[in-house]
Amino acid sequence: MFLQILVFSDSILKDLPSCVDQVEFEVHAEPGAHVYDIHRLVTFQQEWSAGDQDGVVLHVGTNHLEDIWNDIRVLKPTIKAHCKLVAVLQETFPGTPVIISPILPRFDWYVSITMYVPKD
Repeated sequence: MFLQILVFSDSILKDLPSCVDQVEFEVHAEPGAHVYDIHRLVTFQQEWSAGDQDGVVLHVGTNHLEDIWNDIRVLKPTIKAHCKLVAVLQETFPGTPVIISPILPRFDWYVSITMYVPKD
């Protein structure tokens, strides 16, 4: 018997295989997605069959890093939006574990912002 995992993500998980070992993934990846894009996907773009999944994975936030770097005041509303999205997932898929995948390092972005740091 295979585990059924529903994945909501920005583009970083778009190439996740549909099946690994005893786990089947249904991936909904939105290139450049922010928290509100995934929220809109879950809320408005499709009818979901609650109970058909053994777990829901949420991976979003990487595309917020530059916004937060440029203006730290963006951090608090981003965290609130993330918490609201988790609550929507719990409501949409009652009784299904929601797994939050942490932001993966973005070396391309990190290198671009550190290239201009003056050296002592």
